[in-house]
Amino acid sequence: MKTRAITVEIAVAWWFRWYVATLTLVAALMSAEPDPEKLARVLLKAIRVRVVR
Repeated sequence: MKTRAITVEIAVAWWFRWYVATLTLVAALMSAEPDPEKLARVLLKAIRVRVVR
């Protein structure tokens, strides 16, 4: 029986940490909650997944 190795690379866009930091700051200053649906959409744009065989 042969075994195969599969590597999954997950990369986060460089701007995502800045986005979250700014969102946290603005939400704290405005005493508001961020929109979870919009945050999820931005997160999906910021994450890149690559499968390497």
